[in-house]
Amino acid sequence: MASTKIANVIVPEVYNPYVIGKTVALSKIITSGIATRDPDLKFPAVGTQVKGGKTIHIPFWKSLVDAGGAADEVLEETNGLAVNNIEAGESIAAIHVRGKAWGATDLARYFSGDDPMSAIADMNAAYWANRYQHVLIASLEGITKDEAGSPGTDAALKSHVLDISGESSTAAVLSSEAMIDAMYLMGDHAAELGGILCNSATMAKLVKLNLIDTVRDADSPVEYKYYMGKPVIVDDGLVADSGANSIYFFGQGAVAFNEDTEGLELTETDRNTLKGEDLLISRRAFVMHPRGLKWVGTAASTTPSNTELAKASNWQLADNAKNVPITKLVCKLA
Repeated sequence: MASTKIANVIVPEVYNPYVIGKTVALSKIITSGIATRDPDLKFPAVGTQVKGGKTIHIPFWKSLVDAGGAADEVLEETNGLAVNNIEAGESIAAIHVRGKAWGATDLARYFSGDDPMSAIADMNAAYWANRYQHVLIASLEGITKDEAGSPGTDAALKSHVLDISGESSTAAVLSSEAMIDAMYLMGDHAAELGGILCNSATMAKLVKLNLIDTVRDADSPVEYKYYMGKPVIVDDGLVADSGANSIYFFGQGAVAFNEDTEGLELTETDRNTLKGEDLLISRRAFVMHPRGLKWVGTAASTTPSNTELAKASNWQLADNAKNVPITKLVCKLA
């Protein structure tokens, strides 16, 4: 009987849209609305007006309050209204180009089912959903955590960080009051915050504090966790730093996301005949970028690593901080 080879079940034209769709479906950052797909993020492509490069420039209109001042004018018969400019700003997003290859031994156990393509797609999609989220976590650290050194670099979004981890005794510990204080770093824009990201240890503490509501799907055993009506995403990629844990609060659409489905060979199969090994190669080109910020770093390789994304010196604020719906609480859990 003929054996099943990866090339027999992976047809890139069919497989690529299938696994891309599953990646989005599995990404809680995207399904929660924290990251929203932005088709205006145009990737470099041969034969188009979008020229080559490693970044994407994202223009935006500045708030009318920021551009022309908050005060209106009293209408007069003799004097006309002053004309204020409508100003444009520009955010700069780094393009991320990543890849991963698997051998047949990694996939062998998936071939026992009735639908091997679906099994491989599920594994691949879950992998990329996880990696997209870790790119975002690294970027969040870069824009909110001061960089040590001489001289050091203040984080671009430092004004949106409440760090109580250095306080004495219980004042350093996660509490309902600290959660609310962190949200209201946005001032009168606090109501725009609609999602939370934390690690599992922090989630356990929130549950113990009776701050989490659980909603069960009527048609499945899936449970959804909410804090004050805001979905909570748990990812242990948020690692505690010397006992201090981070909680991020987001507004809807705080993160711009898009994928390039044409510029790369997203999926390839190969066979190492000397080893008798089938190979699956997966690549992604994507943007996962906090709106209102500029990537100003220079990557050591072709595109930034997560380590480079996590450095404060590689980021600058592109908009008024109040228009960036991201805040952070740093605290201890005991």
